[in-house]
Amino acid sequence: MDSLKKRYFIKLAKSSVSALINVLLLLFVPRVLGPAAYGNFNFIRDSFQSIIALSDLNLGSAHINHAARKESSQIASNVYFTYTLLVGIVVLLFLSIITLTDLDQYIFPGQESDYLFMGALMAYLMYLFTALMGLSDSKGATYGFESISIVIIFVLFGVLVALYLTDNLNLTTLFEQRISLYIILLGFGTWYLYRKINFRPRVVNLAQREIRTVIHEFFSFAHPLITLSEVGIFFGFFDRWFLQFIYGSVPQGFFSLAFSLSAIAGLFLTPMTPLLMQSVAKADEDKDLEGVRNAFEKVKLLYFVGVFLSIFFMFHTEEVIGLIGGDSYNAAKMTVLVMFLYPIHVVYGQFCGGVLIALRKTHLYRNIALVSAFIGIVITYILLAPKAFFIPGLELGSLGLAMKLVMVQLFSVTIQLYFVCKIVNVKMSHFLLSQLIIPIPVILVGFCDWLIRNYIELSLHGVFENVVSLTISMMLWSIVMGIVIWRFPRLIGLNKSTIRDTVKQVINKFKMVP
Repeated sequence: MDSLKKRYFIKLAKSSVSALINVLLLLFVPRVLGPAAYGNFNFIRDSFQSIIALSDLNLGSAHINHAARKESSQIASNVYFTYTLLVGIVVLLFLSIITLTDLDQYIFPGQESDYLFMGALMAYLMYLFTALMGLSDSKGATYGFESISIVIIFVLFGVLVALYLTDNLNLTTLFEQRISLYIILLGFGTWYLYRKINFRPRVVNLAQREIRTVIHEFFSFAHPLITLSEVGIFFGFFDRWFLQFIYGSVPQGFFSLAFSLSAIAGLFLTPMTPLLMQSVAKADEDKDLEGVRNAFEKVKLLYFVGVFLSIFFMFHTEEVIGLIGGDSYNAAKMTVLVMFLYPIHVVYGQFCGGVLIALRKTHLYRNIALVSAFIGIVITYILLAPKAFFIPGLELGSLGLAMKLVMVQLFSVTIQLYFVCKIVNVKMSHFLLSQLIIPIPVILVGFCDWLIRNYIELSLHGVFENVVSLTISMMLWSIVMGIVIWRFPRLIGLNKSTIRDTVKQVINKFKMVP
């Protein structure tokens, strides 16, 4: 099994590569496709991801939890991967029925059936790859699995760039490239796990007694989350569907761009959650409450990263839109600005939810999420519904959906944090205070940068001006915040000796051997 430090390093590398690739994609994909086609791509992809997640019934989380706790879990893995095949069959039948009966134009307004089938296949392949990645994390085979993934992602990104440079990038070729990417990732990922942990997925007879025992265990773990899956995912789909149905593909494209930009910060943070969940699950299995608390302390550093990236991009929203979308996305400025608030609490949301699941408090996790979902759908209607409706709304379009996500996330995360602190027996006020204090120096740096940029005009224009402005600002922000962290390391739960040791380790890893 790879060490936790080694797995953390490769996860950080993978998340950095994913963030870089996604940033590079945003530099030309939204501009080439335009708001309407870009909105269609994201609406189709996200809709089928919701449908597949609904069909999964959260058994994926049960499988990962089982595999992390049990050294031998081949039978359980066979059961889950047999179930994933059933999910694929269900999705195919669903799509076939709605296209034959023309219901697709009500469920997926304004979308062509060919793109629906391509989007469904892409989402299903993503689902299978996520299951493989979860298995590799639970078995400590993260390093090799993610190393292979990084190489493949770079190669297939090169294909997409070639399509762009040859003027062959459009909605069809974008779907084809993403499908090819996940087919190759699945092939090499399965091969690696076969060699590393002797993973040999087989279709099993779900009626056998031994298999039924595993299924019962999975559902015992996941059944509190099934209702959440059905209600929460439906409401999530409703948000995007309501936006598409009322406002069409262009506002969908605005929101998609805003969500993609806000997700850049999350790309650095999301991969850390499975590792922390595994640490918490292992500590809970060993009855080590102190181990759970130690994992909790690591959240401050990740929260700081989220705050830094979110606030930086909030102060540079205009440059970001000019660099990525161009003039056709100017109307999305306020939507993008609000969505940059979203990643700030991603860390606490993922960690608190992960802790509740790892500690098998799934009923509590479900209830919090259900309350948040019901509150969320009311807010969605109020903010998005046209003023001419029988029950009038504020008609805010993509901006309203962005506001809704931020408000509901803040509510949900705060409630989760309260219960996690109570279970782990730590002071909630300590973490609430850190959430308020950590953004202060970042905001102050932002205002200083804003004042300086108002007095200094670059003699550059267009995309190049935006690149130079963002690069210089990021360098200055990083230097200033580095000084602040060195002077006040306890702000993010560190101390100077830890920082010194980390810097020395990084230097030693990358030192050139003469």
